[in-house]
Amino acid sequence: MTWRGLVERAYAAKGDGARARFAPGADRRRLDEVERELGAALAPDLRALLAESDGVLDVLELDGRLVPSTSLIWSCDAILSANRIDLVGSPNRAVPRNLIAFAGAGADGIVFAYVRAEPNGAIVAWYPIEDRCQPVASSLEEFLRGWTAGQIAV
Repeated sequence: MTWRGLVERAYAAKGDGARARFAPGADRRRLDEVERELGAALAPDLRALLAESDGVLDVLELDGRLVPSTSLIWSCDAILSANRIDLVGSPNRAVPRNLIAFAGAGADGIVFAYVRAEPNGAIVAWYPIEDRCQPVASSLEEFLRGWTAGQIAV
């Protein structure tokens, strides 16, 4: 299985004309640098996905043009940025240090993240307004399938 193939199949199953736009993969040196700056290892699945594509954009077809909508998975730069500073739109709350955020929900500053101590564990949605986490998927694969299909809601 490739992550690119999994994402493409998830979008095809969705059937609404949305698709993913992939970037060149992050090289090993860049991924090591991200882990060093985060002070923790990336989850193996997330690291593998970023090696295939340094972030994945959700794009929509409008009037025959592909228009970027949002990020399905953040790039290495965006992951570092979100895990370093307060999130725009959140009430002065930074991502908790026990999480590694890798995607945004697009509403109320909610992010999807791994718990640092459990990098192969569940993916959670962190709600900054309430400062609470809720499990949303048991793996990155389940998250990608569920989020693109609208089966995961925040």
